Amino acid sequence: MKEIELKILEINVSEVVAKLEKWGAKKTSDGMIDGGKYDFSDERLKKDGKMLRLRKHGDKVELTLKKGLSQDVAKVADEWEVSVSSFEVTEKILTEMGMQKNAVTQKHRMSYQLGNVHFDIDTPPGIPTVLEIEAPSIEILKQYVEKLGFTMEQTKPWTGKQLHEYYGEKGKI
Repeated sequence: MKEIELKILEINVSEVVAKLEKWGAKKTSDGMIDGGKYDFSDERLKKDGKMLRLRKHGDKVELTLKKGLSQDVAKVADEWEVSVSSFEVTEKILTEMGMQKNAVTQKHRMSYQLGNVHFDIDTPPGIPTVLEIEAPSIEILKQYVEKLGFTMEQTKPWTGKQLHEYYGEKGKI
């Protein structure tokens, strides 16, 4: 599956939520996300432009493999995601395969869905709240950026790691 997304930094949460709810967006989740990113000691996934993530959000546990394709206007990646029944067992499988957790992830996330567009309002520890918009095309991303009252110049095609580096938080991504 193709992932096309961008971030808008330091948003006013109440204004964004008010607009999304006015448009009829459905709130799909609200809570903490905890997890980690994994690779082999020789960093073969990273060298191949890939990232393997295991995370839990409430009762939901997901294992995701991403391969970055572009970061021009938006972050574009191939993404494969599967639900797993146990965070702990999946983490054990990964470490038994010789993988190591190379980053810890944590953030509060509030998610909304409007048609085929997904909005995540993320607040990682020590970082101002960020809006992430994911859509099926860059054109649709641009429409919602402008509809929310932002400009494309205010957007970032960043990964979580780049966001944390920008705010000076290294290691916790």
